[in-house]
Amino acid sequence: MIQSMSETEKSMHTLSLRIDAEEYARVRTLGFLTERSINQVIRDSIRAYVAQDGRQEAVQAAIDLVRKQDRGVLDKLA
Repeated sequence: MIQSMSETEKSMHTLSLRIDAEEYARVRTLGFLTERSINQVIRDSIRAYVAQDGRQEAVQAAIDLVRKQDRGVLDKLA
């Protein structure tokens, strides 16, 4: 029986990932407890990590911009 792939599945890339047995067991258990596949747990984790990292970069960029633009004021306050 051949199943057709959804548009989402067609746009995904295959990735080989090596993790140790303990990490695998935790991901597998989390998937079981949350009724998600191991792939879904890993995809959700990657999305959360990237979103968090992106926010941190945006905050740092804003801080750097304020430091650059308001250097004189900041020097007077120091």
